Amino acid sequence: MNVYKNDRGPSRRKRHNSSFKSKGHYATLWILIFALVLVAFGFTNKAVEYSSQTEDDLRTITKINREIKQLDSEIAYLNIEKESLMSRKHIYNKIAEYKLGLREAEPQQICRLGRSDINAYAHLRVISNKSVALLR
Repeated sequence: MNVYKNDRGPSRRKRHNSSFKSKGHYATLWILIFALVLVAFGFTNKAVEYSSQTEDDLRTITKINREIKQLDSEIAYLNIEKESLMSRKHIYNKIAEYKLGLREAEPQQICRLGRSDINAYAHLRVISNKSVALLR
């Protein structure tokens, strides 16, 4: 007869139970690691998305700045062209080119209207900003 039979039985059971618990701990550990990997993947995905969106915004800003500089140069060119078209020399050349026969007003033809002179021209009515008609 084996005297140690009862002593081996419980020790085997303990070992079996302890290995079962360690397998459960490994499973929990793997689930925890998997969850952490998923969270890390999510953060990495958001960081890449944010970086991509930032690059797109910077490209858009650069494009708009380029358009602004182009429009500024066009405005400067148009201002220079406007000044050259409004110069006396250009106006006199156009008058001569189209043979309009216009000349500058003589000093006695020019008079400034005061408040009292406005009533003298009450028979004139302004139809629009650019035209004046005579009322009769």
